[in-house]
Amino acid sequence: MNNKKSNFTRRLLAMTALTLGILGGASSAQAQFRTGVSLSVAPQSGYTYFNPVQQQMLLAMKQRQNALSNYGTAINLQAARLSAQRQQIESFQRAQYSRYQAMLHYQRAQQMLIQQNTVINRANQNVKYRR
Repeated sequence: MNNKKSNFTRRLLAMTALTLGILGGASSAQAQFRTGVSLSVAPQSGYTYFNPVQQQMLLAMKQRQNALSNYGTAINLQAARLSAQRQQIESFQRAQYSRYQAMLHYQRAQQMLIQQNTVINRANQNVKYRR
């Protein structure tokens, strides 16, 4: 029984040390990418003591909040990028359609000019033959 307790204690201490090491390492490598969203809390009077476990827990909660905030920002940036790509494609399609329409108008104008010149030429020929 005593052996089981010492194994449990060793495992617990090892897990605690590992957790503190991971959290301690994560706090030094904390990302600087923030959304600017913050929670304003009115400070309460008095002094509150947090033991080391509570401090680590609060730090882990703060880091999780920052990570979720950064994840939300990344999603918003991805959505903005996709929207910009969609708008670029739509703009390109509108430009292609406008170019096609301009080409049609130019061809129609050329046909009308040819028809007009044909009418003028016929009129001139009729005038020549009348003389």
